[in-house]
Amino acid sequence: MTTTALANSTAVTLSMYSPGVPDWLFVAVGLVLATGLAASVARLIIGPSLADRVVALDLIGFLIVGVVALVAVVSNEDSLMTVAMVGAIILFVATAAFALFIERGERADSENSR
Repeated sequence: MTTTALANSTAVTLSMYSPGVPDWLFVAVGLVLATGLAASVARLIIGPSLADRVVALDLIGFLIVGVVALVAVVSNEDSLMTVAMVGAIILFVATAAFALFIERGERADSENSR
């Protein structure tokens, strides 16, 4: 066996776990998620209203779910995908609860102003 063949046979790549998917795609998805996280943290810090901050926090949660799902695909760990799914469900319920809170708050404000 030549050294080139030995080097090629022992090299571990990301696409080893997902055949047919190029490595650069995993890197690109990771960069997009990291950029989204950075922008969301900026909105969380700067956000002028409570709603902006809560939406940014919600987006950060969903982006973290995306990172966990990406790691699950790259590492071929089924349990991480389950964690991502449960996290997404909890975040969805939290988003619905916040929307209800905002709606009731606006309704209460309009009744008090009459």
